[in-house]
Amino acid sequence: MCHVHALSARADDGPLLGRYQFRNRALWLCLAGVLAVQVAVVHLPWARTVFGTVPLTVTQWALCLGTASTVLLAELVLRALRPAPRGSGRAGGPLDVSGPTGVPPRP
Repeated sequence: MCHVHALSARADDGPLLGRYQFRNRALWLCLAGVLAVQVAVVHLPWARTVFGTVPLTVTQWALCLGTASTVLLAELVLRALRPAPRGSGRAGGPLDVSGPTGVPPRP
């Protein structure tokens, strides 16, 4: 499932689901479209015939989601272990307004 990878590949640092992530309507429309096609190919009888698929159970869908989520979990672990880029503000948390020198910018 590419949905999880699309969310984790947005930026090299910062939160995976930051406040700006939810403003990208094109991304969410594309992800919804891909998910709809995936479900249709697996559950619509005519699509199952064309693509040679069988319906998945809830357990199988959960297994797919869990497996795909390992990419997200691995990215979270890597970001936690990776040193913050100089001047990113990541070390001080999301409310850190200091520059690369640690001194807040002048208004």
